[in-house]
Amino acid sequence: EARDYDNKAIQTRVHVELLKWNWRDRDKRDVRGSTDVSTGADGAATAEITIPTDGVYTPNLVEKAASPRPGNPAPAYPSALRSAQVEGSVVARFVVDTTGRAEPESIGFADATHAQFAEAVRQALLHSRYLPAVISGRPVRQLVEQRFAFTLTR
Repeated sequence: EARDYDNKAIQTRVHVELLKWNWRDRDKRDVRGSTDVSTGADGAATAEITIPTDGVYTPNLVEKAASPRPGNPAPAYPSALRSAQVEGSVVARFVVDTTGRAEPESIGFADATHAQFAEAVRQALLHSRYLPAVISGRPVRQLVEQRFAFTLTR
């Protein structure tokens, strides 16, 4: 409960902005959505959440996060890197749509030890399927970050 200088209960209102993570240029300045939280003189709080303007949720905003379906193809190990005995990893960021597919134009890479590994991951993601994220029993688009490791058995 908020109180003024005379110790009287007062109404307060706080505006919180949810930031959009732009995975291509790592720009966090665009507003993704917002919520207003109000407390009345009685101390009761209310909140109204605005749906993200681009319709893409982050894992912390969904009830059930998107997850890979069993049987998805593994990225092909690039033959030139295998021959050179190069190991590495890729961290991919992409949007899983409401049907469980990675949106091709959304596929980007937060980190990749080699461009050929990144391309192998891109090709695998285009053929992969996911269980879509869920809010209130309905599938929604979700930003996913997934790590892939390329290791050689010796």
